[in-house]
Amino acid sequence: MPAMPPVHVQEAFTSALSLFKAGKLDDALAGFTACIEREPRSHQLFDARAATLERLGMHKEALKDARKVVELSPEQPKGYIRAARLFLRLGKMERSIDACNMAEERLPTFEKRRRVELAAIRAEAIAAMEARDTALTSLMCHMQKLPYELLSIVFAEWMEEDIAAPVIASHVCHRWRETALSISRLWSTLILTRHKPELKAATWLKRSHSRCTDLRIRNDFSLAADRQEWFTDLIRIVGHGNPIRLDLNIPQTLRDTIFGNLPAPAVDKLQELSLHVSLKNPQGSSSFSLPAFTSLRCLELGGYVRVPTELASRTLEVLVLKSIWPAAAPAAMYRRLISDLPNLRTLSLKSPIPSSGTDVSGDPDEALVLPNLESMELLGPGNWLSFAENMEVPSLQALRMDNCSRTNAAELLSTLKMNDSALTEISLSACGLPERGLREALPRFTNLNKLQIVRSAELSNALIEDLAEKPLWPQLQHVNFSHSPRITGSPLLRLVRSHLPPPDTEPIDIDIGEAKPVQTKILPIKSMIIDGCPKVDHELAQKMAILVSDFSCVYMTKDQSTKRRRGDP
Repeated sequence: MPAMPPVHVQEAFTSALSLFKAGKLDDALAGFTACIEREPRSHQLFDARAATLERLGMHKEALKDARKVVELSPEQPKGYIRAARLFLRLGKMERSIDACNMAEERLPTFEKRRRVELAAIRAEAIAAMEARDTALTSLMCHMQKLPYELLSIVFAEWMEEDIAAPVIASHVCHRWRETALSISRLWSTLILTRHKPELKAATWLKRSHSRCTDLRIRNDFSLAADRQEWFTDLIRIVGHGNPIRLDLNIPQTLRDTIFGNLPAPAVDKLQELSLHVSLKNPQGSSSFSLPAFTSLRCLELGGYVRVPTELASRTLEVLVLKSIWPAAAPAAMYRRLISDLPNLRTLSLKSPIPSSGTDVSGDPDEALVLPNLESMELLGPGNWLSFAENMEVPSLQALRMDNCSRTNAAELLSTLKMNDSALTEISLSACGLPERGLREALPRFTNLNKLQIVRSAELSNALIEDLAEKPLWPQLQHVNFSHSPRITGSPLLRLVRSHLPPPDTEPIDIDIGEAKPVQTKILPIKSMIIDGCPKVDHELAQKMAILVSDFSCVYMTKDQSTKRRRGDP
């Protein structure tokens, strides 16, 4: 028990206490405050002032003094009892119940009156919580009242769209948190960044019961020298859970650690691998090669990683190769690599630097058949004509070329052996584009739905006039001619109008025996992007914006427009 205040403070305290008992609360409050200024370490003075403030209805100020009583004398129950009562008055029922529990722990067994008081406070707090929940029921989201089975399905589908869904769901309410934490598969995706990776890994492994099916490491993740053992143990734990997907943006040293510690069953069962290797810390093994993954369905390689000469998995459906590692004759290497992948559906290739300075395709007479390929993307100035020589792609639906400055796009379309009616998308960006050849090639693809020709100095109004005047592309709905400085607005407007539905006409009586011509339905243009086209007239652009739901015509950058307003050169 702390020493009593000096006599003069004791006299002032007695006087203030007499005022409190007489109901003169304002005078008593002033007296207790004066005593506290002279004796700031007395819990009795703070408790007396808290009682006065509580009588005056100043609950927040009274709670501050009650907390001060607990701080100065944590073994005394009176501060907790008053805090429990004040929390209840302030509508903080959960905090009130916690204060009741702490007060009961400190009450002697013979304090029956105070135990009854605490029981009454707790009962009132519980009743207030139930009344609050009942009042909010009509205002709350009905999702909260879904049964566990349906809520778990919703969370699983939500996670397919947003990987952070379980974290968000666990912060909505108690019901959602309990449901999210009880579904281990929601926590099977572990993403490591520079922010507390060890704590996050431990939390996710606990919630997923050490079943990590998807490991993702971002490029800002760094590993200190003294944490190598922890990371190796983590990879082994993840590997024993047979992960389905690895998404790794890592330096060479982490690459060697990860693939050097993956157990054989994990290598055999892995289905998706995305590997981008950087040169932040070039200390890895130069002779590294990928393990023989036998069940891969999706493989993405980028950065400083050597493209394998062959793949062990014949079930591969998605192949993305964007390596910058020099390779001898990349076109021939790519042809050999995909020649044994009959299930390939999506192919994206970036031309690496030929180590010999030249790129040849190998045997041009050898047929390359990809019966299920639906999407092909070619990036960089590679020898893509040699790559596509004698290639059969009957199911190809989308062809994208970006920065293929050495490849004639029209010649490539003629080289590929495809089903013309299957192709629905052509996207050409900064490619070799003789307009005449492209105008001759496009009429083959009558089911074209999306056409993009961007960053082309050769594109003129002639091709757009063909699109507007010839009824060969009734399914065309999405066009993009951005950064084509030669095109103007008039042919673009005619293109939009040519896809508008015809005006309503009166029905014409037709004899029963007369044959009715079959008409192909022309679909309207849904999106048109013509950014960076300075010759497009502003008034025509406004008309097209009315007719096209998704229209963009930004012909100057923000810096350019600022300079123009200022009159800067």
